[in-house]
Amino acid sequence: MMKFEERKKHREAAFEEWQKTRMMFLAIIIALLSTVMLTAAFNIGHGESVHSLTSPVEVSILSEAPTAQWNKTYGGTDRDRPSALVQTSDGGYAIAGSTYSYGAGSADIWLVKTDAYGNMEWNKTYGGPSSDWASALVQTSDGGFAIACSTSSYGAGSADAWLIKLVVPEFPLATILLVLMALITLTVAFVKKKLPRKPKT
Repeated sequence: MMKFEERKKHREAAFEEWQKTRMMFLAIIIALLSTVMLTAAFNIGHGESVHSLTSPVEVSILSEAPTAQWNKTYGGTDRDRPSALVQTSDGGYAIAGSTYSYGAGSADIWLVKTDAYGNMEWNKTYGGPSSDWASALVQTSDGGFAIACSTSSYGAGSADAWLIKLVVPEFPLATILLVLMALITLTVAFVKKKLPRKPKT
């Protein structure tokens, strides 16, 4: 009788220990997947890292003049100027301009993408060691962008026309979240299948 009770306690203790191990295992997997998801959501399509933004490029949407619905500034410590603005298919905005605050040369092309409220989603610079300026911007049918520019960094003369075509990867945050939830669900189902059944009393 004593041996039976001891075996029963041993099985219960082993089962409890396995439950703790399982929960720790699941927590580690979820933490790793969340880190991957957040990193991907931040980096996919963002180009260069987002800079510290203070001034002086400004976007304003007017409801009834002169009251602004909202306004935002984008830029660094040097001169940053917009040249073109388009509203994008997702309801946000894209600004093409020139920047002396960021990039590789004295002036570089700067593309800024915002949401519908002017919050920056990503930005990227293009250019070489000399001066390069954006003149016009359109959003293309594939969801990317095309920028008409002038460049002193590339080409045959002191200044040449430069066309840049951009493709934005189609990996929205919603898709990443769905993939993450599917992975978590499959992991939980697999772990449950491998769990030993609780000893019968």
